[in-house]
Amino acid sequence: QQPLSQALLTATPTLRWQALPAAETYRVEIYDMNFQRIVVSETLQTTSWQVRPALPAGKAYQWQVMATRKGEEIQAPTPPAPPARFAVIAASEAAAIAQARQRQPVPHLLLATLYARNALYPEAENELLALQKANPNSAQIKQLLVDVRRRARQSAPTKTKPAQ
Repeated sequence: QQPLSQALLTATPTLRWQALPAAETYRVEIYDMNFQRIVVSETLQTTSWQVRPALPAGKAYQWQVMATRKGEEIQAPTPPAPPARFAVIAASEAAAIAQARQRQPVPHLLLATLYARNALYPEAENELLALQKANPNSAQIKQLLVDVRRRARQSAPTKTKPAQ
């Protein structure tokens, strides 16, 4: 399932999951961290769904997919797979990132810092790689890349098999 244990810039993410063989329909349910249901999708026949309406920013969420096959409802993920969680970063942080993106020249270090501060590690790594390209001998940039990659690994979920 995607997203899985990551922070997001958008309050209307597109959720994706693996197809269940012979599934007829799917339904997505999103919960807050108090297990209060926030949003339920319409009945879907695809393996993706863009969240509507927008989720409140600055909060963490858990989501699951309910597949229907031969009249039986099958939930994913299920233990021992980790729960599918994501967070929508605070609106003020998203605004700071948007503002930094508009600057010229591109402030790669500032963007990397903002992304990393919000657990947007792939984006932080991309900014550091761009900075490293311009400064190939910088030991500080190399160390920042090591740190961001370590933090990304620590926050990554354990890989498990899809629901059968």
